[in-house]
Amino acid sequence: HTENIDKVYDHVAKNWEGANWPLLLILIDVRKVPKSKFLLGREFQNIQMSVFDNNGRREFRCAPALPWKVAGTRWHTDQE
Repeated sequence: HTENIDKVYDHVAKNWEGANWPLLLILIDVRKVPKSKFLLGREFQNIQMSVFDNNGRREFRCAPALPWKVAGTRWHTDQE
């Protein structure tokens, strides 16, 4: 969930410290919404890609993860 992203980054940084290879971490952060809007009660916010290496964490890319705003998907509505 969106409010836990920093905890996830801290956990990964601690466990990946001193590793011989870089790690590409891809996260999709979500937030809770009423189940009437989406079946599972979760709304995707962003897809975040970070690289962890000997220099720490570097954000590689952050982009909206909004499948319901893409025409032709089952989540798309004309109101948005």
